[in-house]
Amino acid sequence: NNRGLKMDKQSNVKNAIDNLLLIIKKYQLEDIRPQVETLKYLREILNNDEIQSTREKWNLHKSLFPPHGGLSELHYWHDDFQKRKNVNEDISALTEIIAEYLLEGLK
Repeated sequence: NNRGLKMDKQSNVKNAIDNLLLIIKKYQLEDIRPQVETLKYLREILNNDEIQSTREKWNLHKSLFPPHGGLSELHYWHDDFQKRKNVNEDISALTEIIAEYLLEGLK
């Protein structure tokens, strides 16, 4: 059913937000405080199962992925290539889940 599918998607997005916030905290990734606040806000909206308009979702997307900086330019640096590669692949996968959710219905 449609509601179950929506809940799964929201749960997936909540997990992505939680995991991304953990990575940001664990590796002390900086210069994205506004995006961290927006992620927490989005998480709260999803927790309360509040319906977001397409416009709201678009505004959240613009806040998280501005033309310069933001989550699109979030990268982890480490001398160990494999560790750096793994963490950055996780970051990319998580931000993609969040972006797809926010852009859903806009295409």
